[in-house]
Amino acid sequence: MEYKDERSEDLRLRLFQGALELTAFPVVARAVTRMAGLEVDACIIGASHAVQIRAGERTLTEVLACRTEAAELFADRLAGSWGLGGSVSLEPWPGLGYWFESELLPLADSGALIEDFRRSVRAAALVGEIGLSFLFPSLGPPQPGSLSPETLLYVSALEGELGIRSVHVYPGEGLAVLSRSRLALDRQNSRLRDGWLVEVGS
Repeated sequence: MEYKDERSEDLRLRLFQGALELTAFPVVARAVTRMAGLEVDACIIGASHAVQIRAGERTLTEVLACRTEAAELFADRLAGSWGLGGSVSLEPWPGLGYWFESELLPLADSGALIEDFRRSVRAAALVGEIGLSFLFPSLGPPQPGSLSPETLLYVSALEGELGIRSVHVYPGEGLAVLSRSRLALDRQNSRLRDGWLVEVGS
């Protein structure tokens, strides 16, 4: 895949309800497993990621990406779309809680964090977790402290919750985008009111 230096500010979180055919996206790495009582199908889609979560007959898909034609194909299933830099808290359906947050980090200060994240990704399969990475092939393998265009995705389970973490490196801007999501079944003390979504701080 040819690297396209997209802008970090164009990244958006999109949530879809209902199953998506993930092969409609440009998938470069993929893993499927079950953890925290959920079926998980995780993909790196170039400089972006998609994670599809199934609980019984219901499905939620998190896509963190710039605008893509594939995302437009599933517009009828789009439940919400948000830009970066804030937090989201919602209940996609009764009994499932979802939290998301993201931040932009200067690459000059992020070398150690990215290297630690790579180690977690490499070790994930040994403990039944998902670790995926994609480095654009023309740029060679990552080295300790390197700041090459790279996408890293790590999915884990802890105390009944599913955690999704990602790093998206934008060398042209000197930035890395770090995202964190949590999903939990049987969410307690729901903050919903007048609908299925409540933004943090509202």
